[in-house]
Amino acid sequence: TEVEIMEGDNQVFCDRCKKNTDTVLRTAISTLPNMLILSLKRFDLDFTTFETVKLNSRCAFGQSLNMKQYTLEGLEAMESERPDGEADDMDTGTDESAPGHLDDEDYEYRLAGVLVHAGVAQGGHYYSFIKDRSQGPDEEKWYRFDDEDVTPFDPALIEAECFGGKVKKETKWPNGQVHTVESEQFANALMLFYEKVRQTDVPPAPAAKEEKESKEQPILLNLPMNNGYDVFEPDVKRSNRTHQWQAFLFDTEFQSFLKGLLGLCRMTSSSGESISDAPSNVGGPPGSEDSWKASIVQTLMAYVFDVLLYANE
Repeated sequence: TEVEIMEGDNQVFCDRCKKNTDTVLRTAISTLPNMLILSLKRFDLDFTTFETVKLNSRCAFGQSLNMKQYTLEGLEAMESERPDGEADDMDTGTDESAPGHLDDEDYEYRLAGVLVHAGVAQGGHYYSFIKDRSQGPDEEKWYRFDDEDVTPFDPALIEAECFGGKVKKETKWPNGQVHTVESEQFANALMLFYEKVRQTDVPPAPAAKEEKESKEQPILLNLPMNNGYDVFEPDVKRSNRTHQWQAFLFDTEFQSFLKGLLGLCRMTSSSGESISDAPSNVGGPPGSEDSWKASIVQTLMAYVFDVLLYANE
């Protein structure tokens, strides 16, 4: 709700006045959720080293939180109750100046959980402290959820476990001297979960709006239904056939078979006799050795140029 006065060269054009005028710029919450999640800025960029660093500064928070002074209606009500000349002072948004006609319980939150990060920006460990909301409002049972370990937790230790900052550790030496060392607390709260005391019901959609939407939707009658199988079946079959052929052509056993054929073509009988047992009816007169050798060489060349050369593609 910090206010910025837009004046001088920063004036904003007013549609009603048709000219540039001084303007009050601020940010406020219009609608409050039932579960308010606050993310603490624990990680930042170090512009000196351009590395992400974790900020372990102390950040205190309470068990309860009143959001009235941060809402749009709360700010407007506070301004309307101020005397003339004090409307521009936005730093007085305290509970004492909050309007009385707005019920505090509508803006009251109770702490329901804390997400803790232990470690540095480059690595760490996450665990949570969560309040058991199944009990009555007077019950204060908290639990620590650390991976698979769930143990009871005392909410009085939230400050020591979650606020962060620097801690002092004292070490007593045998000679009686006490040595104090101050160090940062690397385990601190990263996200806060506040639950609204008076829950807000989500308004249902108006009946007229639903009826209008139903009328705008086209009525689908007597349209053929298709589960999509017939549409994709040809593509699936073609893809399966391609996969089968590729698996066959690039199989090591098939390539070993082709190498065997090539070796058969290069075989010659030491006695000068031809291989009469080889197939002789492939593209030539029966008994012709050159005919089946030529067919094998043609097949091998087709395999090399038509299959292997396109394998990388």
